[in-house]
Amino acid sequence: EFPTRNTMAEVYTQIEKDLLEALPLMETYGQRNIRDKVTDQFVHLFLCRLYLYQERWEESIRQADIVLEKQPELLQIANYASRDNSGFYRMHVYHPQSPELIWCYASSNDNFDFVGTVNGSDTPAFLISNDLKGLYQYNRNMKGRRGDMRALFYYNYYNVGSMQFDPVTGTFQQATEMYWGNHCYNSGDAGKGFRTAEAYLNRAEAKLQLWLSEGSDNLREEALEDINTLRQSRWEGTYKPVT
Repeated sequence: EFPTRNTMAEVYTQIEKDLLEALPLMETYGQRNIRDKVTDQFVHLFLCRLYLYQERWEESIRQADIVLEKQPELLQIANYASRDNSGFYRMHVYHPQSPELIWCYASSNDNFDFVGTVNGSDTPAFLISNDLKGLYQYNRNMKGRRGDMRALFYYNYYNVGSMQFDPVTGTFQQATEMYWGNHCYNSGDAGKGFRTAEAYLNRAEAKLQLWLSEGSDNLREEALEDINTLRQSRWEGTYKPVT
């Protein structure tokens, strides 16, 4: 006889119960924890995510407010968009000193292990899609005004001699960039985690959902403010807010 699965409602209820029980413990004993250990900020952001999944918009907003009141900072990517002698950027969003990092785990080596070797006969296992690549408003030739720096900062791309790998055709051609993985400070840094960036996004989504149901334009404007705050931190040059 196979074991039975709990319902989704039961799973959500258990997760919420565990987090709410953990919160006062983290507030008492977790204040000095380093970034790869759980803190009260971790619990609040986890609750924020949980309530968003459950479409409990007001509660998700309340948890995001708590996170961002204590830690509103975001990494200003354009300030770090130059590589050191090792070929990596001096800072990234999961770096231990990143102002937006709440909790981190795993290793950036995961990205390299999954991708594999890049050469003329061996192509990476995972690439970002051309659709995703096209969403970044980025121009690498406009130094100081390159726009959305996530395209440069979040992904690796390779040149092979004078040729570049084309992920569409699977061949090496001129002037085609291959994007994969993430650029971390060094291969031992964390590659996953919780960040204040998610709190901005969760709060914006929850407020937009409330705006759709309630019609209050203040909610829409507040959501756009969160989105623009986050996008501007990823921008080089003059940023035009989303309206």
